[in-house]
Amino acid sequence: MANQNFNTGKVGRDVVGAGASGVIASEIKGNVIQLVINSPEVAERLGILDRMSTEVSENQAAGMEGSATTQNSEQLQQSINDMLEIIRSSRSKGNAVDEIQAGKLHLSRVDLLLKKAILLKSDAEQMYFDQMAKNRSSTTGTSGQQQVDPDRLMAGFDEKAQIAKLREAYNLLEEANRIDPANTEVLLHMAQLLMELTPDDPTDEQKLLRRIQNLLSSPKNDEERFRLARATFLLATTSQPMHATLLHDARAMFEKLGRHEWIRQCDELLNSLSKQPAASSPGQGFQPAGQWNVQISDFLGSTMYMHLHANGYFEATQQAGPWGMTVQASGQWVFTPQQQLLQMQGMINGFQPFMMGIYIQSQQGNTFYATGMDGFAYTLIKA
Repeated sequence: MANQNFNTGKVGRDVVGAGASGVIASEIKGNVIQLVINSPEVAERLGILDRMSTEVSENQAAGMEGSATTQNSEQLQQSINDMLEIIRSSRSKGNAVDEIQAGKLHLSRVDLLLKKAILLKSDAEQMYFDQMAKNRSSTTGTSGQQQVDPDRLMAGFDEKAQIAKLREAYNLLEEANRIDPANTEVLLHMAQLLMELTPDDPTDEQKLLRRIQNLLSSPKNDEERFRLARATFLLATTSQPMHATLLHDARAMFEKLGRHEWIRQCDELLNSLSKQPAASSPGQGFQPAGQWNVQISDFLGSTMYMHLHANGYFEATQQAGPWGMTVQASGQWVFTPQQQLLQMQGMINGFQPFMMGIYIQSQQGNTFYATGMDGFAYTLIKA
């Protein structure tokens, strides 16, 4: 389906010249192009895209449970390209179209660009694990036992190709930002991506985070208040040393929202700043191999125990709060020192794939404070 070409559809009397196989552009109402979906496969993919989350929600779990991977990324990206082409083709004929609608499904140009950027970022992260799997395969002994040299797990990794994919994702976010400059959700994604693209220069993401603060100086609802609090938290934790005043500001915002898990994380960071020696940049202090207890700032108050083996494998358990359900996972991990990024990929309970990443930001003794790619805060304590 992904390889099928566009068919020509009609909008009123105007040919739009774009419509994925199984898609008919029926009419334009204002800035919305109405579509009729005749293909079950296309309808299924568009439904997945419509449901695809782009932001941390109030009741979302974090850690392994909140990091399930999106399947069929390539096909979903092709569907996004198809929908964007429908919009672009219509706009080239003078129609001020910015959104598509098919029944209850409704996606804007900004939605499509943002979701493709998220998929591309996930693909870039997957490249680490594909290289590890390739190197493991090439080092399997004649007896079938894997003779793994930990120092060779990432040998041959194409960093330029990975950075190019991240840049492509960032360019899509920039396009979305040009369409809607006041969209703070897009700006927050841009700031988080810059944390990975320019790990040695926090000033670029901090500029975007301050912009979010300005745009949300008078937030209209709890969703915007939560986004403002997260932006303030990131602004505090990306500063070196961490910015205590901003942490207090973020804490006050989380308190008004009743987000006790984030309040606890702010308190722990503020407590670390008050001790001597002060919490510092982790530098070479974070050595991943070993056993870790992890506290997560999701609404459940989730905790994790993980054993990261020196050969790149891990086993982990996660419990959703003191009395919540426990899940188990195993897979592989990789740590990139330049970005201070720990990533894990594996299977939850043997059947649900997941991939998660956390940026190590500061250290206090054997305790490390981090921010996840999922937007939550993590505290890692060496067991």
